[in-house]
Amino acid sequence: DDESKVDQTWYSSTNFAHRVLEDGQPGPSPVEEGFYVNDEKVEPEDDGTVTLESGSVYHLRGKLDGQVEIVPKISTTVKDFTTIYLDGVNITTAKEAALLSEGEEARIAVEISENKENILTSNLVGELSSTGALHIESDLTLSGNGTLKCISVSGHGIKAGDILISGKPNIYVDAEHDGIHGKLVRIAGGTYYIKNANDAFSAGSKKKTGVLLVSGGDITVEKRRYNFENKN
Repeated sequence: DDESKVDQTWYSSTNFAHRVLEDGQPGPSPVEEGFYVNDEKVEPEDDGTVTLESGSVYHLRGKLDGQVEIVPKISTTVKDFTTIYLDGVNITTAKEAALLSEGEEARIAVEISENKENILTSNLVGELSSTGALHIESDLTLSGNGTLKCISVSGHGIKAGDILISGKPNIYVDAEHDGIHGKLVRIAGGTYYIKNANDAFSAGSKKKTGVLLVSGGDITVEKRRYNFENKN
């Protein structure tokens, strides 16, 4: 076995999702075969990429061996807004990011649908990466009541510009670099289980001091160097 890869049995278990849901609520629904965008089955490009244009609303569900990339509109000269509903996805890639948006003008909102389990996995093996399994170059708003698992063999779990996490999402991260990394990170609710990360939560960079605000949430960190880091 390749010891550099993440323990697959650790994150495939639904024990975490059942533990964080309130008593009496059902566990997450299973992920279905095939990959669907707004209820239409799509086939990835030859390199495994499913491309979405920014500025729209997308519901994603199903399994994909590849990458979902949000690309900016060619005519866009101002900031636009993209909303992604994760309705039960399992996206596994050999690239650095399973869900990627590199456009700095595209603001991204990710909604984790209730009672749905979503897994974003980067199996790229190599040197420590500055990319996240969920990687947004611009600002990211993350909310909802479902479960999101982000696994990265060599990078961050979640990385974006300014990050706001609200609602009651269940966030489950196994990452070689940082668990959640942004310029500004605001945690306003949710349940978090972060394992193996260099820093569980990290804000800023070596060149610029970031801001890390935690006003709510239940946080568990395992096997880390630091729980929180405000870099300067």
